[in-house]
Amino acid sequence: MSTVGSEQVPHSLSEDLRQLRDDAFTGVLRVTGPPDAAIHFSKGLVTAVETPAAPGAETLLVKAGRVSDQAWTAAYEAVPASGDLAEELVSRGVVSAGALELVCTAALFDGAFALALSTSPRWTTEPAGSGPTLGLRVGIDPEIMVAESRRRFALLSRSWGSPGELARIRPAPTIQLGPGSSALPPAYRDLLMQANGRRTPRDIAFVLGRGVCAVMADTVRMIDRGLLDDATRPGPTEVSVSRRLPEPQTATEPVGSLPQRAPGSTAVRRPPDAERTSVSSEVLAKLRASGYGRHPLAGQSTAAEPETN
Repeated sequence: MSTVGSEQVPHSLSEDLRQLRDDAFTGVLRVTGPPDAAIHFSKGLVTAVETPAAPGAETLLVKAGRVSDQAWTAAYEAVPASGDLAEELVSRGVVSAGALELVCTAALFDGAFALALSTSPRWTTEPAGSGPTLGLRVGIDPEIMVAESRRRFALLSRSWGSPGELARIRPAPTIQLGPGSSALPPAYRDLLMQANGRRTPRDIAFVLGRGVCAVMADTVRMIDRGLLDDATRPGPTEVSVSRRLPEPQTATEPVGSLPQRAPGSTAVRRPPDAERTSVSSEVLAKLRASGYGRHPLAGQSTAAEPETN
């Protein structure tokens, strides 16, 4: 085995992939992650990308209901160790050759995209050995594979932000499925049933038998429509702000010496009376004559009658 190279940026494999294409390499480019991956080559073209970071062709066929578990198991067990599973599936009528080609292509592109979401510290080449479980008969130019991954990155970046951060969220539904939800697209209803605040888009992709990129794109659309909630993003009340605590009251500060607002009111509450002061009848009569009689005087038990117009 020979070490090809190492960089910690998305698509850092592109130069080495191009070199393997020019060398008409047949074998496996094995990536040591996380996530681990095996990129299969045939005469310089990529035939499959196998990684636990994205559903493979088998998951896309079985979990999505295109092929039953029983049919898959029967075909798999009938193939010898050096046999061709794809040919067995087609010959049994389990899936058409065209549909299988589309599924293998989708799994290849999605695997390359999922691999680019994480840094790949090291990769090595291995000579031809056991091929992929399911792969393309005629491979894809590595340049096309990398360009497709970049297109998906750009799409998610425009609608969300960092695709790497989007891959780590754990969406939760904001609505309950009921009779009114029949107007939603089937893909949205399926996603709502599997989003529980604990699963990432990758987890949901494996459960539904869909591509990771497709689930991530639908997740963004459903969050924008208010159907899903990103439980991992801080809400408006969770923004980190330094909060100023009230200062302790000093012993020299007079208590109740200033007017205070009554709770729940915009009026100012008078401070409690320090002492009651008696007012002579002559002063009281002058005050009433000058127009102050419509308000009670502090310290008097009787209030003047309100004036009428």
